[in-house]
Amino acid sequence: MNCRSSDIATFMDKVSNQITFLNITLFYQAIEIIGRGSSSSVSVLIDTFSSEKFAVKSINKDYLLKNDKLKILFQNEVQILQELTNYNQQNYFVHLYRVFESQSSYYLILNLMKGKSLMAFYNKIKVSNKDKLFEIRNNQTLNTFLQKLLDKS
Repeated sequence: MNCRSSDIATFMDKVSNQITFLNITLFYQAIEIIGRGSSSSVSVLIDTFSSEKFAVKSINKDYLLKNDKLKILFQNEVQILQELTNYNQQNYFVHLYRVFESQSSYYLILNLMKGKSLMAFYNKIKVSNKDKLFEIRNNQTLNTFLQKLLDKS
């Protein structure tokens, strides 16, 4: 069977967020790491078919296997990203394109957003403006905010 790269890209777009893809290196080439945390890292990738740049969040499976709560938090993160993607077709927020899985990691392919992180932006506002723009006091407040955002769809 002989497929054009555009056919493969079209197929992947139609089934993304419905299946988990394997072998990320067939589709993307890593360029550089732009962030790192205790359980994951974020890198810039290039799509080998379109040459478009994306971000990838790589989450170590060993970290998630430490306890069931971490697995649930990861599943919630993916679900929230899928909901935001469905709600937000203009990419105003983070957009989840695909999920890959390897033996050691999960990979979330996201739009590459320019500039600093939201937390860096918030910290800058918080320091420069004594009247805070907003304050997240607990997870329930954040959950309520996100739910209201999603309910507008």
